[in-house]
Amino acid sequence: MFSAGRNILSLATALCATVGLFAYAVSAETPTGAASGRVTVSDTGEPLGGINVVLRPLTPTSGADAVTVKTDKAGAWELRRVPSGTYEVTTQTNVYTSGVQQLQVREGETAQLDMKPVPGNPYLNLYVHVHAHLPENSPRFAVNGFRQGESLALKLYAVDGATLTRKYGGSLRKMLSPISYNATPASLAPLKASGAKLVRSWDYKPVRRDAEGVFYDNVRLGKLDPGVYLVEAQG
Repeated sequence: MFSAGRNILSLATALCATVGLFAYAVSAETPTGAASGRVTVSDTGEPLGGINVVLRPLTPTSGADAVTVKTDKAGAWELRRVPSGTYEVTTQTNVYTSGVQQLQVREGETAQLDMKPVPGNPYLNLYVHVHAHLPENSPRFAVNGFRQGESLALKLYAVDGATLTRKYGGSLRKMLSPISYNATPASLAPLKASGAKLVRSWDYKPVRRDAEGVFYDNVRLGKLDPGVYLVEAQG
């Protein structure tokens, strides 16, 4: 009888201890809320999908406090169970600037923050990685740009070899420098005016674009007759 009573007392004590631990866990739990928003381009209103939005506590306790979420196709993002507090919010982009905005997350509420990054300047670059080809090869060049429209206007010129040699010297590097990645319209103008013949002109629509709309494509020219050629692109 005495033994059974002691077991009941022990069980009651253990139960009270368990309830006490549960109450402590509830009281020590960090208050949380939620955060959401939408990222659209400032001048066009187009959504920026597939980019990262980063939330950093205004007073971080460690280097691992930052939270990152990716926007969907509509530019929307959402985070649940975010610890309450004030956050600095930025976007991770290469050609857009959003600055830093603050967001206050309160317990049990959803904080809303819409961001409108400003686009950088448009650009268009051409790269010729391999300058010399055999006749059976298909030469190619790369186009890289931002905000150049849906398609590029491309032109292919055949350059008179004698004129090229006379004007740009005997070394291969000097001969090819007018059609390398650092060429400018001013450097190409004399070349076009002295024996450059238009071979082909066509429109090219870039295929590979990242989430921000930046494209980098390789354009093949097909087989060409022996000679020196100049490529021109306009967005």
